[in-house]
Amino acid sequence: MTFLMYFVGSENVYHSLNVFNGYIALLGHKLPQQIFEKRSNDSYNGTIETIKDDSRTGIKFIVQNKQEIHHVFFLKVHKAASSTGMNIMMRFALSRNLSIMIPRRIRNSFSQQSTLRADLILDYSPGTVYDIACNHVVFEKKKIIQFMPPDTVFIGTVRHPFSQFRSAFLYYRNTYYLKYLQDIPGPNPMLTYLKNPLRYETNISKYLSFTNNRMSLDYGATVQDTEAMKRYVDRLDQDFHLILLVERFNESLVLLKRLLGWKTKDILHIPQKRYRGPTVIKSQLLESLHKKWARLDYILYGHFKQKFESLLAAQDEMFYKELDYFKNILSRTTAFCAQFEVQSLLVPKSRWNTEFTVTSSDCVLIKMKSKTMNKMVRNLYLNKKTPPPKYYKAQVKLIDIRHGIQNTQ
Repeated sequence: MTFLMYFVGSENVYHSLNVFNGYIALLGHKLPQQIFEKRSNDSYNGTIETIKDDSRTGIKFIVQNKQEIHHVFFLKVHKAASSTGMNIMMRFALSRNLSIMIPRRIRNSFSQQSTLRADLILDYSPGTVYDIACNHVVFEKKKIIQFMPPDTVFIGTVRHPFSQFRSAFLYYRNTYYLKYLQDIPGPNPMLTYLKNPLRYETNISKYLSFTNNRMSLDYGATVQDTEAMKRYVDRLDQDFHLILLVERFNESLVLLKRLLGWKTKDILHIPQKRYRGPTVIKSQLLESLHKKWARLDYILYGHFKQKFESLLAAQDEMFYKELDYFKNILSRTTAFCAQFEVQSLLVPKSRWNTEFTVTSSDCVLIKMKSKTMNKMVRNLYLNKKTPPPKYYKAQVKLIDIRHGIQNTQ
């Protein structure tokens, strides 16, 4: 029989767990200062031996890395599943006691307007390098590698440009209340904007805009013409080991897991930042107007979408079996994290993972917003003394996942 194990508590853990004060206890014996200790350039990182060439097609495919990669730069791209990606990176770093690069200011970015500099990093001292970096910054590889080991793996995301634009427009107008978007008049402000975007973009810096080819800007593009952008994207293709496609996010994460030699638990996720305000239905008119305005983003997305689809097509049957398995575990984890009675989920060993447990405390971290997680990690860095979280005595239930039989021990 196959069983899942649950620990059922007498009180609601979500109302009792203080996430800022609690993660020290979740780390067990690890000391907070160890998470952020100075690393040298010869610190351990697994090697990328997972990308293989298919001699028949020339297309590369990815198999599970036997070594676990610990040095990762994740480019946090606005409105492109970047908060979810950042959550995965942060959780991995904390679970492995790795050093995390933290912004000096209390926010989710080193800078929205510039490439990485030493003065943007919390408590930076010359010679320090970090295992993981995953907050917003404008990409420029030669600046980033000054603060990361030379064998760092570079990961990014892309999203369909209109979907990314629509998400950014609605969020920064109706939730973040950016003035240049709030000033747009009329019953259909998105259409009004797209009919004459320069009217609203001219008086603000391009780095303060989140609707003007923002994905390209996050990737460090400074060019304007089509051919120069194509050349720049070719260069990005050499800089990044893997670009995740938001529309195929679970496929992307299985590829990421294989590339980095991570475990199934490391890539569990629950989508972040669900927008709940007024929405706009996609239309051919809106998308056609946007395509004229955001041609740089369409070049960027088109290139990496095509590359991702080729990579996906080259994967073998075992990849798709693992993908189905991962989706099943995600579904069970999402359901588990949505309830309040059961406190532990045991995932049995499979050909893709060793046995592992998802706890209610894991759920708190998986669902944690990026701003909250940054504050928590910042508190750990500053080594604040905080009381431990409250836990409750539990009884164990075994539930047969094939037949739904419950046995209390």
